[in-house]
Amino acid sequence: SGILLHIDSPGGTVDGTPELGSVVKKCKKPIVAYADGLMASAAYWVGSSTDMVIAKDTTTEIGSIGVVMSFVDNQKYYEQLGYEFHNIFADQSSEKWKEMLDAMKGDYSTIKEWSLNPLAEEFQETVKANRPNIKDKALKGRVFLAKDAKRLGLIDKIGDMEFAIKELNNLIGNKMT
Repeated sequence: SGILLHIDSPGGTVDGTPELGSVVKKCKKPIVAYADGLMASAAYWVGSSTDMVIAKDTTTEIGSIGVVMSFVDNQKYYEQLGYEFHNIFADQSSEKWKEMLDAMKGDYSTIKEWSLNPLAEEFQETVKANRPNIKDKALKGRVFLAKDAKRLGLIDKIGDMEFAIKELNNLIGNKMT
């Protein structure tokens, strides 16, 4: 009759997240996201696609609507060991690996322009479509405790699992009438 998504996750990569969020959004059954401890980043993207978001208690952390990339550049280490690195690109491939090669030189503008900023915009637009009353402050990558998350429109209510099941049953009842 309905679905309760029990979420305790820091998120993860963007791969597959929009698709899963879309499946959740299109589901004909009522769905409640129950945040139990942490619902952040990709997990929030999916959770925001439900009919209602409930945090377990006031210490539950919600948010992290943001995009980040990190990498380890160990090339200098291997060069000290005597390794040489060669990247040879086809003449037609002038932009191949450009983002990463620029970033390894300390220029992050290309990776931000081509990847990170467009992904962040899509993430924010999706969350705003899912949660029309969300405040802009909630869209900057920060994690919030449940009371602030509720005030900012990230969640709807705070309550334990029994409360979440009752809310889901209310949604099921409303959908049947």
